[in-house]
Amino acid sequence: MSLQPSSNATTGWTVDQHLNNRYGSNNLAEAVCRKVHVFEALPRNQKTVEKVAGDVFDSLHPIGENRTALETCNYNERPSSEDGNRVSNHTAPSISLSPETIDSSLDDLTVELKDILNEWAEQGEPQEERDTAKSRIIDFLEDSKKEELDLSFLGLKSLPDIFNKELLISRLTSLILFHNQLTSIPEHIDLLQNLTTLDLYDNQLTSLPEQICQLSNLTTLRLSRNKLTSLPKKIFQLSRLTTLDLSSNRLRSLPEEIDQLSNLTILDLSSNKLKLLPQKICQLSKLTTLDLSSNRLRSLPEEIDQLSNLTILDLSSNKLTLLPKKICQLSKLTTLDLSSNQLKWVPKKICQLSRLTTLDLSSNQLQWIPEEICELSKLTTLDLSSNQLKWIPKHIDLLQNLTTLKLSSNQLSLFPEEICQLSRLTTLNLAINQLQWIPEEIWQLQNLITLNLFGNQLTWIPEEICQLSRLTTLELSINQLQWIPEEICQLLNLRTLKLTGNQLQWIPEKIWLLSKLTTLDLSNNQLQQVPEEICQLQNLITLNLSNNQLQWIPEKIWLLSKLTTLDLSNNQLKSIPKHIDLLQNLTTLRLSSNKLTSISKKICQLANLIILDLCNNQLTLLPEQIDQLENLEKLALRNNPNLRSLPNNDLTNLVKHCNIYVEGTRLPQHVRNKLQQVRSAPDNTYRK
Repeated sequence: MSLQPSSNATTGWTVDQHLNNRYGSNNLAEAVCRKVHVFEALPRNQKTVEKVAGDVFDSLHPIGENRTALETCNYNERPSSEDGNRVSNHTAPSISLSPETIDSSLDDLTVELKDILNEWAEQGEPQEERDTAKSRIIDFLEDSKKEELDLSFLGLKSLPDIFNKELLISRLTSLILFHNQLTSIPEHIDLLQNLTTLDLYDNQLTSLPEQICQLSNLTTLRLSRNKLTSLPKKIFQLSRLTTLDLSSNRLRSLPEEIDQLSNLTILDLSSNKLKLLPQKICQLSKLTTLDLSSNRLRSLPEEIDQLSNLTILDLSSNKLTLLPKKICQLSKLTTLDLSSNQLKWVPKKICQLSRLTTLDLSSNQLQWIPEEICELSKLTTLDLSSNQLKWIPKHIDLLQNLTTLKLSSNQLSLFPEEICQLSRLTTLNLAINQLQWIPEEIWQLQNLITLNLFGNQLTWIPEEICQLSRLTTLELSINQLQWIPEEICQLLNLRTLKLTGNQLQWIPEKIWLLSKLTTLDLSNNQLQQVPEEICQLQNLITLNLSNNQLQWIPEKIWLLSKLTTLDLSNNQLKSIPKHIDLLQNLTTLRLSSNKLTSISKKICQLANLIILDLCNNQLTLLPEQIDQLENLEKLALRNNPNLRSLPNNDLTNLVKHCNIYVEGTRLPQHVRNKLQQVRSAPDNTYRK
């Protein structure tokens, strides 16, 4: 087909060259068929369009045939394959047409839409970002290659009336509207017959417009986090849907017609008010993911085994007391979540789910686990926490692919030694049990990264724990430890060490070897001092030394330059380190319940401080420079009985952005009143 410019190259191109230049098509018939209808939205340009298209097809076909092709184009359809073949076998002569002639038609259409958009944008409320929405729509209109229109995160309460315009009808395949405030959808949305994805997540819809049910090509429909209480039955006519998300609504039931969505692979009904499922839901044989979590289900359909392609089934946070036996026939399941129900037993035939990699049975009422669970050899994650287990299956060591094992909040009094043979474990959680000791064989868990033994009755830690060289998190809080072995300082990859709520009187001097520590919690112990070496932990972000018996803090604490949180409350401190002003990243400083009578003015140089707690001390005054803490949001001065005045005109500037708590001080009533007046003033920027 000719792509040569006309003889008057300075004033015009051939139609096909122009369409090729603008739309990237070498096939004139294809270009005309796909693009002519764009101009048809403007009646005053219709004759021009028909003339151009007619002239082109007249040159390719006999008079009697070109009208059929033209009429086909006018209805936004391509010619029949026979006509199309004949078109491609001919060469069109050069037909001169100014580029501006074609461009102006499209530009005029854009102008019309822009007028609609401008009027709509001007009517918006302050919290709506309609100008941003308008800009995104115009970007879509001006880029012929775009098929997705994203209007998310704009707080929109309505949409412009543009979805009956051919320019959108012809191209739009994906409409993203999540995180807005829409209570309705434009009535012309049913014209978007090319739409395959419609995302209305997190809006204010109370009902579903039936126009949506006419979008016959939809494959993905997201309606989560709205206020839907029911569904129109016509929604089940969307037979091409593969993904349907109805989570976080107010649905109390599902229509039986749900089985008409025969192509569904993903169905999310979580966080609704469903008490019962229709039996026909089991006929959705192509489902691979079914999320029914956070509903009110007390039972499941017996026919659940018909969902033979399910790989993920989430039934967490319901009221299930029994499981149908046929659930064990879902042989393709890889993830089964039954957490937060009222189950008292697990069927032995659960071992038939041989492909399971994740099994969550936490937060039920289980007193025992069948030995058969140990036959699930592909399990990588097993969560049995928050039950009433006094023991676990003897052959748990057969689960050699386990990487995560959670047994917290049970009634275990013995550490199951078989666990030490699970060599691939990376996470082991035995918190809140009744364990009194840890087997020396724990060293065999060479891949362990997280070990949580919080809330047990441990009185000692075996030295062998130091061989867990990959450990990054060690939680030993709320036990009865009086000492920790020096060898713990060999855990060179440790980033979090929590020892709060024990009976420790000292910590190893070699703690400085734990150079990767970011969090160190030694609160609620009996420490009278901390070693100077603690100041070498230069990656520390959080240091908690509260509720001990400390009378002083190492002066070189200023070396901990990355600290954001420092808690020294409930000790016996009479002063704070001289160079505390060098801790420029501090956002939280807690010094309550000590014996402080004054505060160094250097504390006022902590420019990033947000919380300063000075309660329950013996303060008589505050440094005058405290008004310089421009980011401070909370200043707690409660129960300083000797505090009688405030500096700098009663902290007038500070109180505008900071809550100041002065209960239990001897500040005069007129000062308290003034603080309250400033805080309540219209120009007060404090929002907490």
